Amino acid sequence: MLFLFLVKALVAIGLWFEKDWAVKLAIGDAWLGILLCVAVMFVLPFIYNSAGFNINLRLEVVALIPYLQVMKRIRSDWEST
Repeated sequence: MLFLFLVKALVAIGLWFEKDWAVKLAIGDAWLGILLCVAVMFVLPFIYNSAGFNINLRLEVVALIPYLQVMKRIRSDWEST
């Protein structure tokens, strides 16, 4: 969990100072966040099913998908400057 926060902090600093690697790391961070949310929603209920199977909908995915789309859209502009 701490690793994820450190990656997000590094992405934020890189985007703030307009570093070349920031958008690539932001795209990787978005994919990592989406994968972790999907794992928490669908995999963990099978592992820890003490109270039966129940799906936990995560709102982070709602923010991560547009974030990923925006980062993909600005990647070419970011790398050309």
